[in-house]
Amino acid sequence: VRLDGLKPIRYGIKLDGELTVDHIKKQLSILSSLSIEQIGFFDVTHPSSLRRHTLMDYNQTKIKQLNVRDFVAYELPLTKSTDNNNSSSIPFIIAIHRRLEHPDRYLSPLTRQKILFFGQPIIIAYDENESTKITNKSIYENVSKQLERLLRKNTDLSYVSNHALDCDDSLGERYPFILKHVTEEGKKCSICPWNRFCTGCSFESNTNEFLRTRGNLAIEWESSAYYLRYLSGREQDVEIHPSVKSSRTLNKNDANTDEPSSIITLEDCLQSFTNWENLENKEMFNCKRCKKLQPADKKLDIWKLPPCLVSYLIIE
Repeated sequence: VRLDGLKPIRYGIKLDGELTVDHIKKQLSILSSLSIEQIGFFDVTHPSSLRRHTLMDYNQTKIKQLNVRDFVAYELPLTKSTDNNNSSSIPFIIAIHRRLEHPDRYLSPLTRQKILFFGQPIIIAYDENESTKITNKSIYENVSKQLERLLRKNTDLSYVSNHALDCDDSLGERYPFILKHVTEEGKKCSICPWNRFCTGCSFESNTNEFLRTRGNLAIEWESSAYYLRYLSGREQDVEIHPSVKSSRTLNKNDANTDEPSSIITLEDCLQSFTNWENLENKEMFNCKRCKKLQPADKKLDIWKLPPCLVSYLIIE
């Protein structure tokens, strides 16, 4: 996941359980043209947090000790150190997506609104030692740039012809979201005391200096803006790097070795299911021309995927 807000890129690296995390970082650094210091692995299994696993920071950790599929590589911001010429990682801010639902009935102030998390958190570059002042406006612009590909543009024809959009006053603002200061779990305010039951203090997009707290930022969406502007279908849209295809080719070439292929895609299963199959003597059909039993060929086509698809994988 890049800091420029472009579509994430999926790379293909052939791994072995005995290899270390340092090997992954080196291979990914070559493919992505980023330095090793700019690559950070985070656990994204929960949309309410972006956790950095300590084992992933230890270069000698073996891959077999981790569930690599639960981690996503993020580009980390770098800055030039004032003491030397070496690059060093700078602090960054984690921003999470959430929206609030207000039930008709509630028993206490704690239950007057329900917090729903969604999407994938983003990283915002923040250097407290920078000479120029970091304003609230620059934070909003940074977030908006990274979310641009997930938003429906106002110039879309569907946007113009939708009368429901015209009735939504909240979309008249420049940004369809509000940024708030929250704790690391994203449910409470990182500024106010707990007895105020505050879910986060918001700040506007202005030239005031940004107030850095110990917590994270919440990208809070109004319900109307979320349903009319946020395109959740683009969250999983990624760019496939040529290394993915080459790594699959290597696995197929190694099929005769003792090491089994580690990548089996759903496309491979569907392709195998819809190939022509020669029934030979298993099932014969009566030919109308020669009036004899002839071997048959069978082919299945899939016109529409079912709601639930079960694939059985037999590993010998």
